[in-house]
Amino acid sequence: MIKIIFFRFISIFQLFVATGICIYFSSQENIKLPDLQQIDKILHLVAYFIYGLSLQVFLIALFSNKEIKKKKYMILTIIIGFLFAISDEIHQYFVPGRSADIFDLLIDWVGISLSLFFFRIIKKVYYLIT
Repeated sequence: MIKIIFFRFISIFQLFVATGICIYFSSQENIKLPDLQQIDKILHLVAYFIYGLSLQVFLIALFSNKEIKKKKYMILTIIIGFLFAISDEIHQYFVPGRSADIFDLLIDWVGISLSLFFFRIIKKVYYLIT
């Protein structure tokens, strides 16, 4: 019982940290990025990949005592992640020097989707090892 409570606490904490990092960087005005082509899109992809992984760990902790079907779990990750991405783009619209971009939203969705694929690989390797 203590392990489950600890796992849930850690999963909530890491999701809040991932969410907070996304919100923090979204609220920064005129971020100076290295002069690399499409660095903004790469950063969106990485941020939402990490956010997607964090969200999945949270959902596993939330439903640890209940059986959740894989499709529902994946759908919840996509819906919650995409709603957060939409809110993040709306938030950026109101930050001076930033803008809302449909391509950023698309890249955010790709990052969340890649996290689903990557997480499935991690689970398969974990079950092979144990």
